[in-house]
Amino acid sequence: MKLFLKSAIPALALLIASADHARAAITINWGSPVDSVLRDSYGSTLGADMHFQLGAFAGSFVPTFENIDLWQTNWRVFDEADYSVGDGYFTGTADIASVTGLSN
Repeated sequence: MKLFLKSAIPALALLIASADHARAAITINWGSPVDSVLRDSYGSTLGADMHFQLGAFAGSFVPTFENIDLWQTNWRVFDEADYSVGDGYFTGTADIASVTGLSN
């Protein structure tokens, strides 16, 4: 039993430390690799007018084909990124604390 406790305590300490570290992470970096070949649903390459959004639908809204007319109304943008045609990528950085009010 003592051997089990001696080996479990460091593992538990590591788990607690990593959980605290995960809680402290409040920035999301997202995007695509440089020189990506990105295409729209028709197979056409993307233009400079393209932008990407990171977000979620509001509350309990569930998007379906039947309610597609309500998607835009229920979409909540967390972050937006423009597409760089010359470099073939998009990138964004979002701070969770600015949206949720949470901080370290």
